[in-house]
Parts: sequence; structure tokens; C-alpha cells
Amino acid sequence: MVVDLEAQATSRTVFLVLHILGGHVGIPLLLLGIYFSRSVTRHPIFVNWCISWMIFSTAYLLIFYAGHITAPNPPFLLCVAQAAIIYATGAMVGTSTFIFFLYINAVVRKAVNQLEQLKLSTSCTVIKTQSLLIPYVSFLAVFCAELVVRARMRIGESAPLNQPGLRLHHRIEIRAHLGSGIGLSTFVVANILQIFTLTLVFRHWRSIGKHLKPTANGVNLSLIIRMSIFTLVTVIGVLVLAAFLGSFKGPIPNIVLASGPLWVVFIFGTSNDLLRVWCFWRDKAVNPPSDNLPIIDSSPV
Repeated sequence: MVVDLEAQATSRTVFLVLHILGGHVGIPLLLLGIYFSRSVTRHPIFVNWCISWMIFSTAYLLIFYAGHITAPNPPFLLCVAQAAIIYATGAMVGTSTFIFFLYINAVVRKAVNQLEQLKLSTSCTVIKTQSLLIPYVSFLAVFCAELVVRARMRIGESAPLNQPGLRLHHRIEIRAHLGSGIGLSTFVVANILQIFTLTLVFRHWRSIGKHLKPTANGVNLSLIIRMSIFTLVTVIGVLVLAAFLGSFKGPIPNIVLASGPLWVVFIFGTSNDLLRVWCFWRDKAVNPPSDNLPIIDSSPV
């Protein structure tokens, strides 16, 4: 088989740049803007979701930061660790995305019921805590399971990269990976839920439109539009990944995955309030009011 080394190098560069720009530059800047600005507020579930994407990129960049990006036979322990972390972060991101979409759905349904306050009651504190912890619990569970599986295989050497510089694999063939299954299934369910939520918004727009204002402690129109765009992007991403399941070994699925954090930054990090934080040299008096105040009320629930 003829290997196009130039094409591999190009794919590797694109893969790394996407992860670095999205997961290690864009999302940290987004979170810093939320943390240090008094005028920008976001619900902890949204912050948790962004952090999960940042960890997702870190998992794929371990080989790069370890200095083995072009090594034909990287250290075996690095292979095992990165493989386990990659599958674990897949489950974590999928779970956190589902929880984020589920929370949006809950707030929209409250708007449909025309409640005056679009925020959870104080009795739901435990539920919010569990929502923040579940993605990390899934990460630890899948990570430990993957390590146990690989340790029991007793493989004594590292194997070549499946796609040089993209991700590490060793000579262990497992028909179904727990982390990949959880991640893909939760993304599919989350997208179905979000499509239902958007349908609910359009069907009941006359009754809930007055609740979706910048002054409301809930979901506003800007967020609905951004969620619609992100849902379309993730649906396309899932379809692309599904199309390349099986024996396909090309770089496209990995590059699609690598673009995820960057999409999060483009869609959710470009709201007016965040842009005003980073464009601090502009005259704030001429800036219009924020169209994306609390993504969901960030006060304690």
C-alpha cells in the first residue's frame, strides 16, 4: 500500500491546529471572560460543558505535548493512557452535552407553561449538583474500564499509530468501546431532545416569546438561535462519523471530532456581552445592550 506522507502531515497539522485553537485557546478565553467579567453570567452547567470540551482536546493532544507526535512507536504506557482517556472523554462530552440540552429543554417547557420565573426551585439543588458530577463520573468509569481491559490483554509493546499523529491505538481489537458507545448514543439522544425543544419553541412562540427577553432570568432568543446552529452542526457531525464507521482509516472522522471545540467557541463565545469583554478598548457607551444575558439564570438554585 502506498502511503502519502505529505497528506498525513497535512492531516496531522489540521488536526492539531483545530484542537489547540478550540480546546486550548478559544474555550479558555471564553471561560476567562465569564469568570473575570461582572457583566457576563453563565449557568454552571454551561461552564461544565465547556470544560468537558477542553478536556476532550487535551486527551487528543497528549502525544503532541509528550513530544512523540511523529514517533512510529511511542511509549506503550502513553498509548494505553491516551486511548483510555480518549474513550473516557467521549463519554464525558456526550453526557455533558445531553445534560446541557436537557436543562435548556426544562427551561423552555417552563416558559411554555408561562411561569413568571424561569428558574429551578430551591428543591433542585441536589439535581444540579448531580448534573455537574455525572460527566466526570462517566469519565472515571470508562477510563478505569478501558485501563482494566488493556491491562488484562497483557500487551508488551506499543503499536504504530492508526493515523500518524492523530490518535494512538495498540494491537487490541475490541468490537465495541464503552466510551465511544456512550458518547455517540448520548449525542444522538441529545440532538433528538434539542430538535424537540426547538420544535416546542416554534410551536408555542406566541405564548413564550414574552419570556425570551434579555431581561428574563432564563433562555433568550439569542441562545435559541445559537442552540439551533449547534444542533445542526452536531447532527452533521454525527452523520459524518456514522458514515465512516467500520474499516475506514482516513483522517476525516478525527478532523470532524477535532472541530467540535472550535464550533463551541464560534457559536457560544461570540455573544455581544463576551465580545464587549474582549473589545475593552471600544467605547462602551456606544455598545448596544447585551442580547445574551444569563444563558440560564446563574444564581444558586
